[in-house]
Amino acid sequence: MAVDEVRAVFERAGCTGTLLVQPLDGNEEFGFGADQPVVPASVVKVLVAPAAETWFAEGLLDPRERVVLGAPGRIPGLAGVSLFEDDVALSWRDMVVLMLTISDNPCTDALMNRLGVDTLNATAARLGLRNTAVRSDLRTLLDSIGQDLGRAGWADLVDWSGRAPAAESALADAGPPTTRALTPAWAPVRRRATWCGCCGSCGAGRRGRRKPARGCGPSWAASSPGTGSRAGSGRPCGWPPRAAGSPGSYAMRSASSRTRTAAGTPPPSSPGRRRARTTPRSMPRSAPRPRTPSPRCTAKRPEFPFTRQPKSTRQPMGGLMTHPTEPTHRLVSTETGRIHLVEQGSGPLVLLVHGFPESWYSWRHQLPALAAAGYRAVAIDVRGYGRSSKPAAVDAYRLTELVADNVSVVRALGEESAVIVGHDWGSPIASTSGLLRPEVFRAVGMLSVPFTPRGGPRPTELFAHMGGEQGEFYISYFQEPGRAEAEIEPDVRGWLAGFYRALSAGTMPGPDEPAPYLISPGGTLRDRCPDGPPPGWLGKEELDFYAGEFERTGLTGPLNRYRNMDRDWTDLAAHDGAPLTQPSLFIAGAQDVTLSWLSGAVKAFPVTLPGLVSSHLLDDCGHWVQQERPEETNRLLIDWLAGLPG
Repeated sequence: MAVDEVRAVFERAGCTGTLLVQPLDGNEEFGFGADQPVVPASVVKVLVAPAAETWFAEGLLDPRERVVLGAPGRIPGLAGVSLFEDDVALSWRDMVVLMLTISDNPCTDALMNRLGVDTLNATAARLGLRNTAVRSDLRTLLDSIGQDLGRAGWADLVDWSGRAPAAESALADAGPPTTRALTPAWAPVRRRATWCGCCGSCGAGRRGRRKPARGCGPSWAASSPGTGSRAGSGRPCGWPPRAAGSPGSYAMRSASSRTRTAAGTPPPSSPGRRRARTTPRSMPRSAPRPRTPSPRCTAKRPEFPFTRQPKSTRQPMGGLMTHPTEPTHRLVSTETGRIHLVEQGSGPLVLLVHGFPESWYSWRHQLPALAAAGYRAVAIDVRGYGRSSKPAAVDAYRLTELVADNVSVVRALGEESAVIVGHDWGSPIASTSGLLRPEVFRAVGMLSVPFTPRGGPRPTELFAHMGGEQGEFYISYFQEPGRAEAEIEPDVRGWLAGFYRALSAGTMPGPDEPAPYLISPGGTLRDRCPDGPPPGWLGKEELDFYAGEFERTGLTGPLNRYRNMDRDWTDLAAHDGAPLTQPSLFIAGAQDVTLSWLSGAVKAFPVTLPGLVSSHLLDDCGHWVQQERPEETNRLLIDWLAGLPG
């Protein structure tokens, strides 16, 4: 009788729907259409929430860390953060709240980029959702939805749907009722896991239980016929559906079936109708499916390995906001993707570019020092690293592309010019930025790797002869895609520890030992890295960070930088032998092994760097100069910056 009552409720409301009622404990349940495949709305957010709560609980992400969602780089939309015209600073915890309560896409986008696709798929597996696969980021998904509806992308779709009279009917007609999706019985898995504390600590579960109750309306979704389905974005009650399309980035791999829109929402032809509500008193089910109740979490919540962040020091000033005095993370759009950066302080912009295999984190000692000295210090994750874009094409990592990224960052920060400072690979990235865009980069600082003008034979031809009988030069070893990855990625932590140790003062091989930058025939680079304790600058916290980053992202993007040196040689042909004329600075460690083959470049500074202000070799210092000798590096940087014109 209960089934007929529920069916009658949906019929009176003029919609088709499904219903599944489960107790938090026990095995009894009631279902109406609960095993029919449907298109779940914003399904990826169901995975992002428990994944984020787990990271909070395990100390992998500080929920209080504030991130700036820059206005130029945000996903557009018709609600939430998308409506703000200025930058918005939020904690990760608040992003989860907005994602769950108003289906906020910019917050979801930032969370997905921080957590990564692998984390979301691991969360799905942990919750028993074996047919669920996340295949790309949210921006790619939304752009494909717009393209399926005949628009240039998501931004064009949002603009069009807000002004075109025919937009609502066009969107309503875009989703025929055929899908390969999941069943409504799938949806309570996350809620049950959250309520019972299985997606993190008990504290995480309590937060997760509060958030869904704050939602302001039902979600909408539709999909056209195909081999997969795509999750759409939630909208408040009465809004037209905004998601439709053919197979997309988030595919639910299960059997094909025909169905109507999900979870009792009105069909697209009647977007303004009220949603049906029903609370049957007794809903027995003759044959409940077997299910093991989720165990309750009794674990003590771990302490976060982070310093608690103070409340934001941003204060409104005439409608503007001052720059933060604590490090603030943000994502900014570039011509071809996005760059993750960390900024601190206010004043003239100083852009910090890391090398291999590193991160924005390599500048952790410089950010507060530069901010205290009156500068706006910004450290980026170079393309291919961290939370920045990671194009698949090898040639996407050529120097000209990285220069374009740096220019985009300066523009996204609202600045016209910047001082740029690079270390290791960041040094040639910085010097090439100054060479190609002198109107943007008014001064260039280089750490560890000196400026070398374009010239001579092709780089790969030169490197092929550098090892001689002693072994293969490491840059030649990196050229073949997949070769170095096969060595590094099975044990990222161990490889990084050895590589950092081999190039640090006090732990590098002695003069009578094999050079760490040469590979024996049939050997690996790690064979030349010494065993032993880590260098003094590399504690457990530092190694944990670097290892975690590269275990999550892999090494292909960073290694692709080495695979573009011949392309760089071709791209820069018009600048053959050209000097770098801006005011410049060079700092290196006296024990840096890279100077053994780059000493000629240092001797040529009077010709190649006519604007050189000062050059310094730090005693008892290896390759990782700003981490091995942070205080001295900071002093030299600040003294140089203070003397720059303007």
